[in-house]
Amino acid sequence: MSYLTVKGFEILSRNYLGIDKGQRSQHGKHFKEIEGLIEEAQVTPAKVAEELMENDDADEVELSSY
Repeated sequence: MSYLTVKGFEILSRNYLGIDKGQRSQHGKHFKEIEGLIEEAQVTPAKVAEELMENDDADEVELSSY
């Protein structure tokens, strides 16, 4: 089974939240935190995509359960 990588999350955040490279600086704190969580957790891209689809507001996405 393949687990989510930082690069994979960048793609998911662009596709589901509309956050591209130029906008990441606005969410820098969140991206750093998420990068750390991705390195620690073993979660599939599909599970994260499911969470992102449930809420398209970048400030309200809940990933702390991973």
